[in-house]
Amino acid sequence: MKQVNYAKESKDSAKTKSPLKIILDYIFNSFTIAEMEVRKLRHDPTELLTRAVQPVL
Repeated sequence: MKQVNYAKESKDSAKTKSPLKIILDYIFNSFTIAEMEVRKLRHDPTELLTRAVQPVL
């Protein structure tokens, strides 16, 4: 069975990515994180209140 070193592949592919691809990947990842936060808040709306009150404390 052949083992693949994913860290090396991702390092090499980062060198060959165009600036536009890097920016688009960043935007995509940002929207993915935002989507997960929205899902979390839909599941537990009290967390929004907790986040709002926390800086006051």
